[in-house]
Amino acid sequence: MPGQYYLYTNIRCAGDILKEVKNTFLIAGTFIATVIGAGFASGQEILSYFVVYGKKSIYGLMIVCVLFILCALCVMLRTYKDDINGFDEYMSVVSGTKSRIFIKACIMLFMFASFCSMTAGNGELFFENFKCERFVGAFVMMLVCFVIFLFDLKGILTVNAVLAPIMTISLFVLGLCTFTFRDQTVFANGVFVRLCENYVVSALIYASYNLLTVIVILSEMRPLIIKKSVCYAASTIGGSALFVIALSMWAAIKLYYGKIALSDIPFLTIVSRGGEGVKMFYSIILCFSMLTTAISCGYGVIEWLVSTLKIKKLAAIMILIAASYPVLLLGFTGIVRNVYSIFGYLGLVMIVYILADGVRMMNGK
Repeated sequence: MPGQYYLYTNIRCAGDILKEVKNTFLIAGTFIATVIGAGFASGQEILSYFVVYGKKSIYGLMIVCVLFILCALCVMLRTYKDDINGFDEYMSVVSGTKSRIFIKACIMLFMFASFCSMTAGNGELFFENFKCERFVGAFVMMLVCFVIFLFDLKGILTVNAVLAPIMTISLFVLGLCTFTFRDQTVFANGVFVRLCENYVVSALIYASYNLLTVIVILSEMRPLIIKKSVCYAASTIGGSALFVIALSMWAAIKLYYGKIALSDIPFLTIVSRGGEGVKMFYSIILCFSMLTTAISCGYGVIEWLVSTLKIKKLAAIMILIAASYPVLLLGFTGIVRNVYSIFGYLGLVMIVYILADGVRMMNGK
């Protein structure tokens, strides 16, 4: 029956489109959630890498946006083209054997440190809001991560699908409202150390160390990349959303920078001026941000442990948690100050590899 055939065809096409849209937003959500960790959501990265350079640092944000989109696109296109299932396979394609081993080891170390910093950060957050011991907040974060890890990649995608839109909208609205409904009260000046010499280098470092984690996660997304269009859409949505959030926070922090004393969590200092309710709401969003980054980084380390040591996933999870405890003693600020910028320079090497591979794909290789 011609009518039934056309109806079936239309329903099937509609189903394919819906699946494509769903997968696009799952990948984009995971991309966003991986980047929005404690450093981003707290405003500390926006302050240290951009705001300190004045108005021209907005161009640095634009550079980061372009790099996020291009690098994410190149990674996903290669993953789709070569049917890659994991970071190890991806690195085998884009780099030599010796450099691959070194880079992968460094990235795993960075992801482990990031998992620890998010866990320690949650301890700080609990201490600030509930005046309880820091280990309580760290334990809660580890417990939640443990449960999510048991559900493998599906669990991470589900959590990111739920939390990414909430974080994106909330951080944007908080930044916009803080900028719009500002007051002109002036307090003591805050003093911050610039991490780089100019906003261009600062933007490159910021983008590179964030991409270290993103690359690992996106190289696992082959089951969701059913068409090339998913690569283009997911990278554009993810990178653009991060730019919009960062821009709103940049505007809010820049407004108060040099006018009031800002804490190690500058955005918390700013939004707290709106009252305890706003402070608690932001703290919840910050906790979500730490969780999404922690599970993304932790998952990458777990997969590496499973493939390298040939052990079961549960054993790898237990090793990750046990190894994290000594590092947590450094505290959130100690981990971030001693790790992030160092790995940013390694990330620059990865950006070169990724973009060079993108050029090869353009030439049909």
